[in-house]
Amino acid sequence: MNPRPSTDPAAPTVELDWLLEISALATLTKGVPQLQDRPERLAQILGAAVQHLDCSLGALLVPERHLRLVQLSQRVNTQPALDALSHLEAPCLNSMRHNKPPVLLNRGGYRLLLAPVGEHATVNSGALLLLRSPDDPPFKPLHLSVARHLARHFVTLLNADLDPATGLYTRLGLQQHVAAADKSPASPTVAHAVVCIDIDRLHVVNKVAGFEAGDVIITRVAQLLRELSLPAGATAARISGNEFALVLPDTSTAAAEVTARALQQLATNLANHVSVQQPVSLSCGIASFGDPGQFQRGLVLAELACHAAKDHGRGRIEVYQDDDASMIRRDTDIIALHRLVEAMQENRLTLFAQRIMPLYSRDQVGGYELLLRSLDPPHENHAPGPLLAAALRSGLAPQLDLWVIDHAISTARPYLPELLAANVSLSINLAGPSLTDDGFLERLRALIERSGLPPGLILFEVTETVALLSLTKAVKFIRELRALGCRFALDDFGTGANSLKNLTNLPVDRVKIDGSFVSDILTNPQSAAIVRAIVTLAQDLGINTVAEYAETEQIIQRLTELGVEHAQGYAIEKPRAFAQVLAELRNQQGKRHPELGAGRVSAG
Repeated sequence: MNPRPSTDPAAPTVELDWLLEISALATLTKGVPQLQDRPERLAQILGAAVQHLDCSLGALLVPERHLRLVQLSQRVNTQPALDALSHLEAPCLNSMRHNKPPVLLNRGGYRLLLAPVGEHATVNSGALLLLRSPDDPPFKPLHLSVARHLARHFVTLLNADLDPATGLYTRLGLQQHVAAADKSPASPTVAHAVVCIDIDRLHVVNKVAGFEAGDVIITRVAQLLRELSLPAGATAARISGNEFALVLPDTSTAAAEVTARALQQLATNLANHVSVQQPVSLSCGIASFGDPGQFQRGLVLAELACHAAKDHGRGRIEVYQDDDASMIRRDTDIIALHRLVEAMQENRLTLFAQRIMPLYSRDQVGGYELLLRSLDPPHENHAPGPLLAAALRSGLAPQLDLWVIDHAISTARPYLPELLAANVSLSINLAGPSLTDDGFLERLRALIERSGLPPGLILFEVTETVALLSLTKAVKFIRELRALGCRFALDDFGTGANSLKNLTNLPVDRVKIDGSFVSDILTNPQSAAIVRAIVTLAQDLGINTVAEYAETEQIIQRLTELGVEHAQGYAIEKPRAFAQVLAELRNQQGKRHPELGAGRVSAG
């Protein structure tokens, strides 16, 4: 590193280059520094600053962190700088705590740069001091800018494990704190408790009184956690927007319940702090863990218990129980969601396609319904059911739907000439939460518009039950995408109450007759009558019909007699890999339309 700041016109560039080097020192490993590494990094940066700015001394002072770090230069006599620090330390800290501006001073018995550390945090306020002797060149305004940038790097390192709004640990900071806790030998029967705390109805406060009021509630809860009478070594953290955690060492779950109840009692007047009529309470979940290596598992279990407390009425305390069905399901969901997110990130999901055949002209392709499949073993042709169920329960369904649509488009795009020549449609299922998610429609519209595929190529499927649960939103959603050129199918049709009447209220292009009416259509006259009624009404409304579960040739023939236009089932084709289906389609269309193949060659 340059041992002395340059005085030439290129000095700002030199300082910028040096600050970029310092940024590398302050860069966090995987986002969060290890606690044991932080003092070393702080010392490295401070020492580099003393050397680069040719100072006698540098000091990082953060009393709330019990941090007083002093770095001296390699000069022979630095005692005058130490003496100056002893006189300057208190007034400089007092100045920074009162939000006074940074200081550049070149008179008196020293030359001084002073910058605040933690100026935007509620805790950890401190100061960065850099001193030169009176015989050294004076500091320049550029040097003060460098000092302020350094101070921001120190804030980054100091607050990486702290939540700036509350001064409490973050989730990762809490994990590191527990991992670094005293590992002295203890009885194997000693257990620790972790309490997960959720602010009930905070979203109502945000809507009624504004997000500033919600922030007041969050800050107040953090304050209450500090006011509690806690055992030695207890640690609090803000682990997400409206969730907190409290680690109680050497504490049973029964004793943790007492602490949680005391916290709830302190929180009874939370709503008064923001003048809202809606009550604000705390839901608490408690779990135990043994050694620090089990803490993460304990925290997850406490969160499960906290969700159960909210499910059971809010303002409650629940202790994790291995035999509680709702907690077991949530535990299973967390594991399933983790697997699902990993599968999406690592592309361990794939798309299969099942043919939808026109009954009036079986030689035509018609279309394909795209089906999500997992690449995890065993490599069988089945949907990842538990993952899909967990996605629906957790709110991840819209994200998963977008993953499917994005991959369907990118896979189909190179085969667009063949798809258009064969007049093939691609049917994609949408989950109920996607229709009511505020941002899903815009993201979906953007995907389609930049895809390069004609919107009419895509046909979205939504079940009748889902559409009727949020009829107004579903109708608006369907109409907006149909205006873009996409088409819609009503899946599992006939299973809802008043299905035929509902059909007149939904602007769809196709109905897929539920398989329960198709599977016994040869032996059950009532099923045949229902199918005939659906077909008649759909024809009057100009709506296309598809019958699912066409498992035999006899069923296909009966569906044709009843006027159904398309059929889908194992008697037509089992689901196959979408990429394989497209490759075969290209081969077939290349034989029928040689110009398609020629076009691809010339384009390549």
